[in-house]
Amino acid sequence: MFYQENNEPDRALSVYNEILQIDSSFKLAFYNKGYVYLVYKQEYLNAVEAFTQAINLDQDYAEALYNRGYAYELLGDRNKARSDYQKVLRLKLNDDKAITGLNRLDAAQ
Repeated sequence: MFYQENNEPDRALSVYNEILQIDSSFKLAFYNKGYVYLVYKQEYLNAVEAFTQAINLDQDYAEALYNRGYAYELLGDRNKARSDYQKVLRLKLNDDKAITGLNRLDAAQ
């Protein structure tokens, strides 16, 4: 997180990869990789892949589902984005970010 928060996304990714070599079931490392790809590098396909790996470890990982949905939205895949936002709302009723995401998708149609 230090590297991530201090504008060194590549070093952050390297550390997260090292962590995953030690423990490939550490969902937070996958989530953080996805966040770096999404926010710092704007590599949305890589973000989707990392968030998906976190979700595979925890099907109820609402934050990873939201961010994967947002990455899909940025890639222009509105159907997958909508599906992820709806899954978030099934896990967290009235989640503000998921509702906002669905509203963005509706406004874009």
